[in-house]
Amino acid sequence: MSREFSLSLTLETGINNTNRMFRMRELIYYPSFEVRNREWLKFALLYLENLDPIIPESGDIHLSDEYRMIVDETDLIKKHRPTHEEGENATLDAIDQIERILRHPEAFEGIFPDANFLDKWKNPNEYQFTLFREKYIEYWEAFCTENNIGSKSPYGLVVSRDVANIYMTILAQCVADSRGVSPITDIESLDRFSIFTRISNKNDTNTIEAAQGIINLKLPKNLKEISLKDIVNLRNQQNFKQHQRAFHKELEQFLGDLEQANESIEFEKSLGNIWKDFSDEIAQVGSGTVAFGLGVWLLFNSDGTAILPALEKITGGAVLTIGSVVSIRNSWKNTITRRVARRYLADLQDIVLATA
Repeated sequence: MSREFSLSLTLETGINNTNRMFRMRELIYYPSFEVRNREWLKFALLYLENLDPIIPESGDIHLSDEYRMIVDETDLIKKHRPTHEEGENATLDAIDQIERILRHPEAFEGIFPDANFLDKWKNPNEYQFTLFREKYIEYWEAFCTENNIGSKSPYGLVVSRDVANIYMTILAQCVADSRGVSPITDIESLDRFSIFTRISNKNDTNTIEAAQGIINLKLPKNLKEISLKDIVNLRNQQNFKQHQRAFHKELEQFLGDLEQANESIEFEKSLGNIWKDFSDEIAQVGSGTVAFGLGVWLLFNSDGTAILPALEKITGGAVLTIGSVVSIRNSWKNTITRRVARRYLADLQDIVLATA
């Protein structure tokens, strides 16, 4: 199934501070300044409390009028201005990562769709994505130009799509570290990249494991036909905001119980009236609702066997899918939170097909 309309969210626990709490409420958005997919943006308006895109001040003039409306009329968007420290940490990690790719491109063919992806990286005709200079330090610009994978522009550096996405994936993690929040993207390939670069070798003992289950959530059946203005008006209603916050709180508690391998009832039953109230609010704006799957990657402690019985409880009316168990290692040297604890992937393709 196509993942053209997808949402992914990484929630991570710090190695040095395992009590840090990463929630679904405030999220660092990347790789772009704004969400281009209208259905994904509607999802965010309904389900997310705050979405923080990484936008330097010089980038404000590039925002679309529609996005400015969302910024002005809702509390969803909170621009994050990247700091020098975040740019420095991202620069060092990105240089380290891309040096590995340049040395052994064959090891990364699984995450880049083009067989000769390095040729595209070095082709000036592919330099169609701008990295604003406030997002990095001068070493990154020098590294890219010396290795022929980018060139200078009035705003900073122009590079290929892959190089821009790699850098923004790492920068988003650095920002998330500094803010104590979590990164989110609407590009599935960036999920593959962030997971792939953490795959452990057999000699690496500092690993964790994760597997995936599915929770059944709801969106308006005719989501594609509903105007952004109608979604904004619903979001701004006091009752809706109260139900949204209650939903976030209970979802976090539910997943926390699963991570402790506690026996848990089905998702909808665990939330009770809170889930009914929230889903009823969502149904108001459309002609009925349609389900979509929220994939949840959960951390395994020790060998992970204790969590599987609890994980099987999270069907919530949907078919549970247990994905491959993956081992994850520390990869980026300058990030604080290197171990994945939770990752969400909400596939909106069924919504689009239902409303076509």
